[in-house]
Amino acid sequence: MVSIVRGVRNTTDLQTECRLAAMNQSLVVPTVFLPAQPELAAMSSTAVRTLGKSLPRPG
Repeated sequence: MVSIVRGVRNTTDLQTECRLAAMNQSLVVPTVFLPAQPELAAMSSTAVRTLGKSLPRPG
């Protein structure tokens, strides 16, 4: 089974993601929401991607 996992930082994110999840559900693809830790909620996805690119890759 395929599922989509999405992080949400605030109620605005949740509202947007719920609309997308409704479309995914019509394709029989469930969405799981993971709330951000409060101290990380202000971090943007761009910052996370930039950080991820700088980490060493295994193997």
